[in-house]
Amino acid sequence: MSGMGGSGPQGGMTLLNTAFHKNVSDTPLDLFSLNTGETLFFTRVTGPQQVIITYGLDTWMFFMTGGSNTQQSNVTPFTFTPGAYNAQINYRVDAPDPKGCTVETLPIPAGGTNRINILRVTESVTGNNIVLQLAWCPFFGIKPSVFLVSSLTPLAQPLTIKLVYCRTPPSLRAPGTLSSFGAPVYSTHHLKTMFKSVAGVNPLDANVALPFKRYNGQQDIIITDTATGRFIIVEVDYGVISDGGGYKGVVSPTSGCTILSTIGCTAVGTGVTNSLQHPTTVTVTDPATTRVYAMVFDPHVAGVGDSPPPTIRLVSGPAFGAANVDVSVQYRRFQYV
Repeated sequence: MSGMGGSGPQGGMTLLNTAFHKNVSDTPLDLFSLNTGETLFFTRVTGPQQVIITYGLDTWMFFMTGGSNTQQSNVTPFTFTPGAYNAQINYRVDAPDPKGCTVETLPIPAGGTNRINILRVTESVTGNNIVLQLAWCPFFGIKPSVFLVSSLTPLAQPLTIKLVYCRTPPSLRAPGTLSSFGAPVYSTHHLKTMFKSVAGVNPLDANVALPFKRYNGQQDIIITDTATGRFIIVEVDYGVISDGGGYKGVVSPTSGCTILSTIGCTAVGTGVTNSLQHPTTVTVTDPATTRVYAMVFDPHVAGVGDSPPPTIRLVSGPAFGAANVDVSVQYRRFQYV
């Protein structure tokens, strides 16, 4: 079992798992077409993947896996019949649970379409009750489709489908092998820290730095207001376990915190990012709520055996009050390197 894989400047990703790099595909959707009932299409990806849908400043997401680019026996375009292929390649919802939405798997149609794996996604974060229907073909390399089932009001903000997935980089593939073949198998995990409200006051409202779970390597830090369901994501690479010994056979890897990407927010890092003794502060701004957070990542403290956990502080913006706040560290574990 390996640790994190991915792409980027830090040892946490490239040194623990050199075989797979993270990829992102964005498909902006035309609002006029959606509002008038037209079916649109987005990028097809096989294997484990994270589906992130953004509407204006709001985001919801779920995880799925499936698909194959290998010809299935007894299946030809537009002549699909149930049972004519290996059902293990069906696109399907995967763990962990969806965030900001519910996902319903619809029955496989009896015929007439190759996009037989159909998911109905209902969001719960915009107040507009947007319902999208997405459909994939598991056995041909045709793009999946999406159409708007319903919305309380016509869509008026930019809507994008983002797919996050991992692939073997070209330098590690056999000549002539496409990246879409042999997608890596991995599972996604969470380390949760719940800041619970007491008597209508959340601990973060006190403007003090509070610790949350630590993970060494590439990770998504997801901050969720459980009352509204709204969440933001900051992807970082961070940390070593001890001075020079955190990564397998690696001496003195880069140990500070590097910001890789954000969803629903902006993030700026300050501090010394290449020192084992100096922390990095990441300032995160959520434009939808105007909240500003300061997260401090301390790679290691000289003379202390255990690596200190990162901390989070609500610097400014509305208090959470009676709402609980979930700060989760999301990471991937690959089955092989």
